[in-house]
Amino acid sequence: MLTGIDRSYKTIERLYSDHEVEAALFNLWILILKKKGGKRS
Repeated sequence: MLTGIDRSYKTIERLYSDHEVEAALFNLWILILKKKGGKRS
């Protein structure tokens, strides 16, 4: 555990099944790609 936060696999699974979390992660990924100079295909 790098963060010291106790979490289970089921907690992470529930987060990824939430559509708002999925959209937030996708938007974060796009922002990271733009900052690194990547382009969407």
